[in-house]
Amino acid sequence: MREILRLADRATQMTVGLFTVDLPAADGRTRFDPSGLVKTWAARRAFALLMTIPGVDVCLNAGGDVALSPVTPDRCWRIGIEEPGTGGPLGVVAMTGGAMATSGTAARGGHIVDPRTGRAPSVLRQVSVLGPELLWADVLATAAFVAGDAALDLVAAYPGYEAVVVTSAGQARRTTGLPLQAPGLARGLEAAMVTDRDRVGPDALRGRARDASHRVLA
Repeated sequence: MREILRLADRATQMTVGLFTVDLPAADGRTRFDPSGLVKTWAARRAFALLMTIPGVDVCLNAGGDVALSPVTPDRCWRIGIEEPGTGGPLGVVAMTGGAMATSGTAARGGHIVDPRTGRAPSVLRQVSVLGPELLWADVLATAAFVAGDAALDLVAAYPGYEAVVVTSAGQARRTTGLPLQAPGLARGLEAAMVTDRDRVGPDALRGRARDASHRVLA
């Protein structure tokens, strides 16, 4: 439990409070809910154990969040991202290692709470984050979902992490470094790609997130 609390504090700091285990309750107080962290914390421990087995490629799927480690550097997995509400593919990412985590409403409805309002966010339908470490990819995916229009800014502040989001209107946007192959995306992901991150999100969030970008997530 001490490790969970330590990681939760760090996650809250790095996301400017958008990810927290202290959520608003109906009576106006806060309730302790670590469920947004413990799944990938447990997966992280299981992945570390699997990594001790010599000569084995590791692909761990924890409820759709994936961690990968190949024996040989050229081994590549093709990880599909589902388009929310359709069951079809939004795109595919070729990965030789690292992790991908997704947060959204397609599978579980409005289960994510904005700690600032106590209500479910409504700007985005889905956020997928790619990065070197599963736990932090999951934290950033949840925080970015809460951040709404500032989602890509938040993720881009952390080197090595990339994201693709789907808005409530069904428009897909991504950070420029995400190697997403989108063969079935007739709506045009590239046309919706956010290249000027300064035009989305509040200045305060961008500044505080970038101030934290020197931290190594491990």
